[in-house]
Amino acid sequence: MKKVFTVLLMGLLLVNFGGSVFAEEGQLINPEDQRAQKMEQRMERRQIKLDIMKEFVDEIHTTNALKMERNTLRNQVIGKHDILIDLYIAAREADNQDALQEANASREQIKELNNEIGDIQKQINDARNAFRDEVQNGNIAVAQGHINSVIDLLTLQNGKIVGKIELLAHIIEILS
Repeated sequence: MKKVFTVLLMGLLLVNFGGSVFAEEGQLINPEDQRAQKMEQRMERRQIKLDIMKEFVDEIHTTNALKMERNTLRNQVIGKHDILIDLYIAAREADNQDALQEANASREQIKELNNEIGDIQKQINDARNAFRDEVQNGNIAVAQGHINSVIDLLTLQNGKIVGKIELLAHIIEILS
């Protein structure tokens, strides 16, 4: 019995000693090496992201150009609104009801255009978010479809804004 007990104690000591060796072996990894590995992984992810973005450079430039065009069109809309304020005041003071009613009909069309422009903007935001998600997932072909959709929607939106400018010009003619 004493021999069995002694053998069991020796076995436990060996297992305990062996376990501590393995525990120390895991701690032998240098913290500097861990940092270097993490840094390499980050750099690889950044490089992959950069490579993916290189594929969409032309599309990004196109979307930026369309955004600049939209801003120019918005400036024109603001200028037309500024002119309309003076014309509305003059028409009301002159009690020109016919011109005001005709202008209100055109304003209803502008309201419809504004709703369409807002809907298109929501679609643009959804497509842009889908593009970003697909780029992060590495689905280049699907991302290409989304960015092309964004370009088409931006072009459509700019066309609607041009239509709005034409309606505002028509109202200016009516009230002049």
